[in-house]
Amino acid sequence: MKSMTKSLWLALLVVFALFAAACGDDDSTSDTSSAADDAADDAADDAADDAADDAADDTADAAALPGEGVSVTMSRANWSTGYMQAAIYKALLEELGYEVNEPADLELPPSNFFTALGEGEIDFWANSWYPGHAAWWNNELTDGSIVGDKISVVGEEMMAGGLQGFLTNKSIVDENPGLTLDQLAGGPDMIAM
Repeated sequence: MKSMTKSLWLALLVVFALFAAACGDDDSTSDTSSAADDAADDAADDAADDAADDAADDTADAAALPGEGVSVTMSRANWSTGYMQAAIYKALLEELGYEVNEPADLELPPSNFFTALGEGEIDFWANSWYPGHAAWWNNELTDGSIVGDKISVVGEEMMAGGLQGFLTNKSIVDENPGLTLDQLAGGPDMIAM
């Protein structure tokens, strides 16, 4: 805003100088005409210098972004609750200057994502759920190594990870104290409840 105000004042000064030069008396000495022309030239030079300084400031701001000139290949999960995370991370990376592909173009299930990540085809996604996705680290890659040898977790969104299990109502648990997953898996009567 400051540079815009400064530029506006300089532009007004240039217009005033040009107006003064154009409205000058024909009988005036060449010194007066020359002074008006010099003032207009100086104002125009100042405006050009300020415009160049503003452009340099904009370039410096853009160069200060950590992602300037860096392309990132991002994927997203193939379940709808992962779409928002992908959109948020994409927007944040773009604000930092990174060039990010459209994650919807690389929508994958975890087994395919972790393999593609290990092969270097994708840089990241924001949709991992641990400990549930830890098993995908054991996928074998084309070079004979495993995914876990080539990838790493960077940060967390949820400290407890993605907790998984069966969801049931309180009455079933009250009627079956100490209920285990083995009992659920082995008992069709339990599943029918």
